[in-house]
Amino acid sequence: MPSGQVHIKAWRKVKFVPPVFFTLGIGLLMMSAQWYEVWIRLGILYISLNYHWILCRYIDPDLDQLGVTAAEGRMIRELRWVGFFFSAYWTLYAYAINLLDSSIKKEPKLSAHRSWLTHTLFPGTVLRQLWYIMGCAIVMRLVYEVVPYYIHWTYVLYGFMGTWSFFIGDGIHIELDGLPLIRRIEHGTNKRRKRRRRSRRTKTRN
Repeated sequence: MPSGQVHIKAWRKVKFVPPVFFTLGIGLLMMSAQWYEVWIRLGILYISLNYHWILCRYIDPDLDQLGVTAAEGRMIRELRWVGFFFSAYWTLYAYAINLLDSSIKKEPKLSAHRSWLTHTLFPGTVLRQLWYIMGCAIVMRLVYEVVPYYIHWTYVLYGFMGTWSFFIGDGIHIELDGLPLIRRIEHGTNKRRKRRRRSRRTKTRN
């Protein structure tokens, strides 16, 4: 499997967010009645797409590991104190995803690395999107308690539409790992071993 350095080199080669998502955003924005609102939302969407593409440097499928990953190391080195809290928040994600994976597999061992819960576009990327948005909502709520602000909900919505960029970054990462972008639910490994043993026994008998 490729290292974190290989993944970050592949991320650097993609210098822009592919325009497909931006085109979809234009189609949605055309439902607005005021032309100036269209341009404001287009600007928010464009900035958000590129901002979240940069975040793919720090948020990747390997955050499912319990311990300091290559991405978390970049967070702490480059973002300093912000990166420290950012890394702590994603450590909670790793622990939660490992607990979920072990409960589905019905195994006590916490080893969700490269599982279908993390190294897939669905549900892997979607779960990371939700975890990221939940963190943003907590921060926005805390800021609102100190400094009240009033932003139209549609602007917030188009800001979070930039998380589409995560699909591109994760897709590159998963392809480099040699894994399919979408996988079936993986159940306990013990069940698979029993099935293999049974199939081997039937073959030897035949």
